[in-house]
Amino acid sequence: MGPKVAAALQFARAGGRAVIASLLDVAPAMRGEARTTIEAAQ
Repeated sequence: MGPKVAAALQFARAGGRAVIASLLDVAPAMRGEARTTIEAAQ
């Protein structure tokens, strides 16, 4: 999990929003129902 979180943090710091979810949870993740989201602080 560590490399995914590190990549997500780098992406968020560049202005993006990273979503971490399993492939089985892609549809619920895109609906905001099952995932970990990492965003830059406002």
